[in-house]
This record gives sequence, structure tokens and C-alpha cells, in this order.
Amino acid sequence: MFNNKMRPAIPSIRFEPSHRRSLAPSRSHSSAQSFARTSGLERLLLMATIAVTPVLDALPSLGEFSMAWMWFTGLGGYVLLRCPRVFERVWRQPVFLVAYCFIAVGAAMEMLHPDPDFRDLIRFVQTIGGAIIIAALCRDRRAMLASLYGFLLLSGLLSAVLLITSYGDLRAAEVEGFDEASRLRGSVYRREDMEDALKDLNRVSFLCGLGALVALGLATKSAKNTLLWFGVAIFCLLGAFLPLSRSGIVIVGLSGLAILFARRGKRAQAIFTAAVIAICLYAIVPTAVFERLKTSDSQAGKVDARQRILEGVLRGLPDFYALGVGTSRYWNEWAVKQGIATLTHKPLGAHNSLFQVWIYWGLPGLLTFLALLWASYRCLPRGSGRDVLALCLLGLTLAMFLRMCFMHALYVKDFTAVTGLLAAARLWIWPSGAVMRPTRNVNASKKYPRHAFS
Repeated sequence: MFNNKMRPAIPSIRFEPSHRRSLAPSRSHSSAQSFARTSGLERLLLMATIAVTPVLDALPSLGEFSMAWMWFTGLGGYVLLRCPRVFERVWRQPVFLVAYCFIAVGAAMEMLHPDPDFRDLIRFVQTIGGAIIIAALCRDRRAMLASLYGFLLLSGLLSAVLLITSYGDLRAAEVEGFDEASRLRGSVYRREDMEDALKDLNRVSFLCGLGALVALGLATKSAKNTLLWFGVAIFCLLGAFLPLSRSGIVIVGLSGLAILFARRGKRAQAIFTAAVIAICLYAIVPTAVFERLKTSDSQAGKVDARQRILEGVLRGLPDFYALGVGTSRYWNEWAVKQGIATLTHKPLGAHNSLFQVWIYWGLPGLLTFLALLWASYRCLPRGSGRDVLALCLLGLTLAMFLRMCFMHALYVKDFTAVTGLLAAARLWIWPSGAVMRPTRNVNASKKYPRHAFS
């Protein structure tokens, strides 16, 4: 009788191994999860890569190889040797698969035209290669935070240089209207002693704005250091305003508003924060910056350069809408023929990445490029306003998309970091595609352990 009473316990013992087997991670899952944790060296390399890439562009090349190319080659070799399985998984991420399709379509369309020129495509391949390396390094929340600190470091240094070299001259100048502000901009920043890294003022403004966006995202979610991060954001915003770049100001302004309004249920707080920041900037930004935001006040009949370029693109639409005109033909004759050129008949870019791709490689190239942008956008987790890292990434992504509306180059290294972080976000940090719960902590939760390889 005693033994019969104990028999009901037998089924639980019998099914226990099956229950454990369903909960325990497989050997491959456990082994892969060990790769998800980044080392301190990897996080340092990630932060340094984002912070020094624009500086590397200003350094002289070593023979046929630029310093940026050698940096990323060495970094890629390190990642490939240390964690080849991670590298193998990263290059198959959907964003990169769409990028490969875009490269193939661009090459095929380029070969349809006489005298094909693949230089832009080769540079774009290098951009995607750098993004793959960054995605392989950014495998957890701490690595993502280190990447954001890289943007802060870069923006802080550039803002400090601008403050030292140009703030006094801009503050003391008295100008009125767009044209006078533009001449002041040329006299301040086009000097022979000016650093090469500051030659592209639109890019400098954009890079300073990226740090401001990160600081703004950290400020909206930080409980202890809110004032500190707002101070950093205002400092970097000042750096974004000093180059007198209209596109840079628009990009950082719209992206910053997106970060503030991404938090649901806090519209009044977002409006108040935006108003305080605007008042602070109005007090410290030189008046010449606001004068250049006005429309051109030149003599009648003279149109703005961007307007002239847009008119040229629309005028040449019948030539390129289907198959494009090819890279070589665009720069050798087509751009000048359509009026997309300087007064000395030097060809200019279309000042818009979508138009530039369309002109180069026609409708097939444009559609695959739009697919690439959509795949990148899909990497953003749903509910980004509930997570500090996702909120910062949202601002950086929007800034990258807006930047494409004001420039024609497809291969700038500024896009490398953001594209790599987007791929890493979907692959390692939010593989489900959504933020699970509100969090201010940058580290992984103990209650919800790392699930990067699930």
C-alpha cells in the first residue's frame, strides 16, 4: 500500500529530463551566446573608430591606400580572426543583403552605358564593408553605449575646435542678409591656416549635430544627469550652428524634435524642453548664423544654387528616368549640359542622394536604393521611446536619412557607423524587433537576460 501511494510521483520523474531539455540552451546557442559579450578592447576600438574616422580622412595617404582604409582593414582582420562565426552571421544580415543587391544592380546598369566608371560603387562597397565590421563589434548594450560615446567624443572635439577658431570672429561680425553672411563664412573658414577637417562645413555641422542628438537622447532618459547631458547637447548644438550650414541646422533640428516627441504621453515636457533649448541657442549663437538662414537677397534674376540644381535635374528627367545616364557621362558632359554646374562650368552633384542614384542607374537603381533605406529603417526597434539606446539610434537614423536629402555622395564614412549600428541593433540587441519594456539602464537586465542569438 505504501508503494502504491508513491507511484503518482513516478510520472513527474519520468518527464523531468524532457522538461529540462526544452529549457536548457543548445550547445550551439550557448557557444554563440558567448560571442555576444564584447570585451573592453572591442568597445574601445568601436568608440575610437567612430570618433577618429573623419580625422583619418584629413590625414595623408600612404601610397595608394588612405589611412581610413588601413584602419578598417586592420579592424576587420582583428574581428575575422577573433570571432569568425560572428562575422559570418553579420554579413548575412538583411540590410547587407539588400546592399549587395544594390551594388549588383548599380554595376549592371553602369555597364549599359559607354565608358563605365565604377569608382562611386567601389567606395560604396567600402562603406558597406566598414558597416559590417562595426556591426560585428557592437554585440551588446555596452558596445552600443560605447558607440554613442564615440559620437559624443567626435562632436565635442569638433565643437571645441570651432569655438576656439571661429566663434570670436563670427560673434564680432555685423552682417545683414544671406549674401553678407555667406561672404563672412568664406572669410572665416576658407583661410589657408584652417584645418583640412573643417573644409567641408556642411559635414562638420552634421557631425556636431550627431553628438547633440546622442546627448539629447541621454538627457531625456537620465534620472541623475539630466542637466549635464542637456549642457552637452547645447554645446554640441552650438558647434552645429557655427559652420553656418543651413542643411546641418535643419537636420539636427528635425532629428532633435523627433527624439523629444518620441516619448509618449510627454508632449508638454517635450515642448518645454525644445523652447528652453531654443532660447539658450538664441542667446549664444552669433547673429550671422540666423542671417544666413534667410533667403538670398542678391540681384533679381539670380537663383539659389540648390534651386538651380533642382531645375537642372527636372529638366533632364526624360534622359535618365528609365535607365540613367551612367556615372562617367554625368560628370563628363551631362551635368554641365543640364546646368548642374558652377559659373565656371564645373559639374556639381545633384545635392540629393536619391536623385543622384536615379540619374546614375535609372529606375532599377533607385528602387533598390529605396529598398536599402527601408531595410535600414526596419532595424529600428518598435517602441524606441521606451529605451535610451533605441531613442539615440532613432535620432541618428533620422539624421542620416535627412542628410541624404542634402548631399549626393553615397559613400561617406559618416553613414558607415549608423548603418552598422542599425544592423547590430536588429541582430544582437533587439532581435525581436521591439523594445520589451521601459528602461533607463544601458546594461542588460538580469530579469531579461541577453537573447541576442535567439
